Parts: sequence; C-alpha cells; structure tokens
Amino acid sequence: MSLGTAAGRADARTPFRVENRRRRRMGRRAIVGVLLVIVSIAAFVLVSASRGERRQVLVVVRDVPAGQALTAGDLRAVSVAADAGVDLVAADGQNGVVGRVAAVPLTAGSLLAARQVGQSRVPPAGQSIVGAAVRAGQYPVELARGDHILIILIQAGSTVTGTAAEQPATVGQAVAGLVVGVAPAEQGVTGAVLSLQVADADAQEVARAAAAGRIALIQQAAGGR
Repeated sequence: MSLGTAAGRADARTPFRVENRRRRRMGRRAIVGVLLVIVSIAAFVLVSASRGERRQVLVVVRDVPAGQALTAGDLRAVSVAADAGVDLVAADGQNGVVGRVAAVPLTAGSLLAARQVGQSRVPPAGQSIVGAAVRAGQYPVELARGDHILIILIQAGSTVTGTAAEQPATVGQAVAGLVVGVAPAEQGVTGAVLSLQVADADAQEVARAAAAGRIALIQQAAGGR
C-alpha cells in the first residue's frame, strides 16, 4: 500500500473519530445534567419533608416538682421538628394534661412527653375542692381552669354589692386557690359555677362563705404561686 493511500484512509477516519468524541462528551454532559436534576429533586423532597414534620407541642415553662398538678400557666405551645412517633404532648392536648400530676420532676424549657404526666389527682393530698356559684362582679369573666386566684371572704353581715342602705362589705380573710373547673350558671342567671381547690384548713370557711354568696375572686398572674 502506498503512503498516499494510507494517509487518505486516515484522513477519511478522522472526521468519524472527532464526531464520536463529540458525541461521547455530549452524552457525559447529558448524564451529569440528569444526575444534577435528580439530586436537586431529592434535596427539595428532603427539605419539604423536614418542614412538614414540624409539630405544635407543649413545652414546660417553669419547674414542676413530681406529684404536683399541672396548670395552664406551666405550659406553652411551641413549633418543633419532630417525628410523629416521638412521644410528645400536642399543643391541642393541653386540656387533657392540665390538672394531672407530674410523674417525674419537670424542668423549665423541656418538651412535655406523655409518659411524664401521671393520672389526675384532684385534689392532691392536703387540698380540697369547694364548689362556688358566683355572679357577675364576683369574679373575672376571663377565669379558666388552671388559673391561680385569691378568694376574698366577706365577713358575715356584709354584702358584696351593697346599697347605701345596707352595711358595706367588709373584707375578711384572703385564701389562695386554684380553679379546677368552670361551668355556666343556671339558665337565666349571669355568672358561673366554679370548682375551687383550696387547702384543707381553708375548705370549710370558703364553703360557708361561697354558700352565702360572700366571696369575691381575684385572678393572679400565671407565675404567681
């Protein structure tokens, strides 16, 4: 074979080699592009999933010793990223844990787990529950279960809302209490029926005053104990 013939064949193959190399480069670029798209989609799915796992749960806002009943002021709703299987109390389940006791000491700032809450113990040892039917003016209308209050006992012979012709109300003893139940008053009556938790030593006096309509309630700050 002459040198001219060999060179001619080599020149004839050169365009095909160039084209093949170009096609291989384009193929590799296409594969890299597809992989980038897949990675981007996966990242988006992971981020979306993590955002979707955020839940509204309860956090303890102050220390609660074991055996003490939880109140609304002990808890606050927060949004956290947590798997659905994690044993946390949902924010909308607050009414289900208020009034129940802490099974273990609870630390401020910790998320509340269902296993940390024991059975209801109302009243706890040393406490009694007193019923009181109160009318408008004797209690703040914002009162709710779990609120801490002062129960002002009006002395016998006094009136809570007296007229000029009646003996003015004379404030007597002030008793610390906790609202553990709120129900509407009888139909046609403006007021409420309350279940008040007080110390055993104060229970009889509060019950007598409540039966005579000689009490007035003061709502205390959530942190007041």
